[in-house]
Parts: sequence; C-alpha cells; structure tokens
Amino acid sequence: MTTTPDLAIRLRRASFNRALAQADLRTIEMLLARDAILVTGTDSAVLAGRKAQMLAWRREFAA
Repeated sequence: MTTTPDLAIRLRRASFNRALAQADLRTIEMLLARDAILVTGTDSAVLAGRKAQMLAWRREFAA
C-alpha cells in the first residue's frame, strides 16, 4: 500500500496527537524529527530541535 505525502502527514499528525493526549513521551520522541521546530500557540516561543521539545513536554506532563 502506498500513501500520498498528504495522507502520510495526516497519519503522523494523528499519531502525534494521540501521544500528546496520552502523555506518551516515548511515542512523542519517536515521532519528532531531530531538527523539528515548534512555535507555541500561547506566546509564540520557538522550540528548536527534538531535545528542546522533549524537555518542554516532560515539564508539561509533570505539572
């Protein structure tokens, strides 16, 4: 089975959203690209790289 790039992105995003909802840090880390960039919705902070994002998610889920 082949998937279009659009479908592949949607499936990966759905997996990421499920992992967030379940606070599944292992899956989040697996899904994030090493050089992923996140711009937060609250204050538009930029988190560059998997390491920075994982630190933020660990803090978020520990709160």
